[in-house]
Amino acid sequence: MANAKVRLDGFSAIEAAALGKISGKGDLTPGDHQVDCIFHVKGCLRKGEDYQSTPTRNVPVLAALMLAVKRMGFQRDKFLEIIKEAMKDAIDGKTAPDVDEITTEAAKAVKEMLGELPKVTSKGATTLVGDLVVEKIKVEIAAIRN
Repeated sequence: MANAKVRLDGFSAIEAAALGKISGKGDLTPGDHQVDCIFHVKGCLRKGEDYQSTPTRNVPVLAALMLAVKRMGFQRDKFLEIIKEAMKDAIDGKTAPDVDEITTEAAKAVKEMLGELPKVTSKGATTLVGDLVVEKIKVEIAAIRN
């Protein structure tokens, strides 16, 4: 099921975006859940302009780390040790840029380095203008068959 996709047959881009705004709102228990319903969505969406940004989320981290390790030479083992500990700390939430002067300097150096990377085009945000109303439509099966 990893390759299963949601098909939005007959949906416009606006309708698909509206569905994206309401997805993930249910509180399901683990397991398979059958769904077969009709609903009506009404509201207003605003799509922002695409913009240039520093690539912080879409840098291929694994590839960047492998290239760094390759270029470290005799310092490779120490680099791997340092980066592993840093990753563990970050996973454990031990990142507070205002902890001390050294951390602040490190944050500054990283931000400067990121600023030197080529900019990428980021998609403008899709936001709601007011409320998005979703109404489930009950369909009487007997009425459809007649």
